Amino acid sequence: MRGEGSNISQAIETNLNQLYGQLEKALAGDKLSQDSLLANPMLSAELKGFINSGANLSAEQQAQMLSQVKTSLAEQAKTLAEGLDHGIKQGFAVSIRFLFVISFWVIVLGSAIVLLIPDQTLRKRMQGSPEKAEVLAPAHD
Repeated sequence: MRGEGSNISQAIETNLNQLYGQLEKALAGDKLSQDSLLANPMLSAELKGFINSGANLSAEQQAQMLSQVKTSLAEQAKTLAEGLDHGIKQGFAVSIRFLFVISFWVIVLGSAIVLLIPDQTLRKRMQGSPEKAEVLAPAHD
């Protein structure tokens, strides 16, 4: 389970780095990156406002804002990864619980069916066929 959690964290971190790289390009004047980020429905209005006004900021202000954005995105990514990990664990626990509940009722039903089977011993069955009784009985010399 730990391996899956780290894969989720890695995927989130990869997407975060791609987003941050695209944000740097947009602030550097790349119109395609800027349009792509502004069209992204997952980005907050605050970040979109920063992208729009980023060209009007000095290099020092841009660096400071990028640092703040990266810190904020990293915190959000950590929260998201923890939430996903928790959700996966919860889903697994619920599925295992469901499995045990169903198994319990299958066992109860099976036990009830066993009680309804008539009790017949092997000897009663053997009385009807003498050939089989001879095979099972020891030979007398």
